[in-house]
Amino acid sequence: MKILKYIILFSFMGYLSAQAQVISLDEFKTAALKHNHKIKEAHFKLKSAEEQQKETYTNFFPKVNAGFTSVRLNKDLIDIQIPELKLPVSQGGTVIPNQFAVLPGLPVQAIKEIDFGYLNAVLPVYMGGQIRNGNKLTKMLIDINSTALQLTEDQTILQTEKLYWQIVSFNEKCKTLDSYEKLLHQLNTDVSNSFEAGLINKSDVLKVQLEQNKLSAQKLQLNNAIEILTMTLCQFTGITYNKQIRLNGKLQELVTPQQLYTTPEEAVNRRKEYQLLQKGVEVAQLQHKLTKGSLMPSLALGVNNFHLKMDNNDKMYTATYLTLSVPLSNWWAGSHQLKQSKYQTSIAKNNLDEKAQLMVLQINNSFQNLTLVHKQINVANSGLETAEENLKVVTNNFKAGIANTSDLLEAQAEHQKAQDNLIDVKTKYILQKNDYLFSVSNLSR
Repeated sequence: MKILKYIILFSFMGYLSAQAQVISLDEFKTAALKHNHKIKEAHFKLKSAEEQQKETYTNFFPKVNAGFTSVRLNKDLIDIQIPELKLPVSQGGTVIPNQFAVLPGLPVQAIKEIDFGYLNAVLPVYMGGQIRNGNKLTKMLIDINSTALQLTEDQTILQTEKLYWQIVSFNEKCKTLDSYEKLLHQLNTDVSNSFEAGLINKSDVLKVQLEQNKLSAQKLQLNNAIEILTMTLCQFTGITYNKQIRLNGKLQELVTPQQLYTTPEEAVNRRKEYQLLQKGVEVAQLQHKLTKGSLMPSLALGVNNFHLKMDNNDKMYTATYLTLSVPLSNWWAGSHQLKQSKYQTSIAKNNLDEKAQLMVLQINNSFQNLTLVHKQINVANSGLETAEENLKVVTNNFKAGIANTSDLLEAQAEHQKAQDNLIDVKTKYILQKNDYLFSVSNLSR
């Protein structure tokens, strides 16, 4: 009979294992880089910037346009009647009286159909550098969006790691509660037997049962938190959620802060935020050049070929022209625009300097926090060892009848608290480690 029970138990466990969908951290990160909505949006922005640059590049080439107009009038545009003319007749230089040469009246009707077509091409010869600098600006926007995409990817990886390790932390706490539950179950059996034997009061049994109820409530809250976090992680990474998803992460041995250290000044140059600020300065400088170019004269060369047909008369014309435009009235206002753009460049440079200093402070602060949490792990390990030793002593005293039920419950609760504290500190260290690696632009993908 026992053999049959074991067969059923192992078969059921095998069934659960077969149904579980185990997903690693790397799989979550790969999925996030592919499916996260913020990353998709950043990709779209990059593609948009690339198309904008291609559009701007066309400004180097002639602008060609064509048109055709066809007019059909309900009556002739020219509709006149030439009156009859009488011209005197002369002979030998002498006009003959009362004799005339008569030219009859003549109706003149024309232009009822008009067709006009043209082909015009204009080539910008000089535009004050606006075309060249505009093209540089759109190339810069590609670089900005590319860097912004990398920053979004790093932020997505950071958030994925945060959600993942929070779930792992709760899973570890579930294991702690399971162990504690077994201890309480055994203790409940022992105190129930002692009560039936008349060795202890009913209150001791109720204390254990009350602790079991508290434990059940904790497990419900913990499992609910795990489910919600798992759903959040799946939505964030684009993985379809189901209740069989399991994480295989473990709070293993952690690297020391010294193994991760990077010089702040060196790390700042790698920061995507710093690179974006640098590009912001370059954009401000190009904007200044564009403003200056808009105040310069512009020169364009054009060619126009047009065909004119009126009724049955066809003619083709070709015109070449040169256009010079000088924005005279804009120079007064433009001088102030130039000063504004210079100040904008100064603002961008000042912002770069300030943010670089703040980044150095942030990196230093992040490393100090990492070092502090690493020390807290040692303290938590020491606290767990003390709690384990205390639980062992109290358990032996309880079995010997020296300690009461309350003492044992308190020792077990302290042991569980010490285990949870160690889990919390290890999780905090992993999250702080990722924050530090992100701050030095060295977060693993």
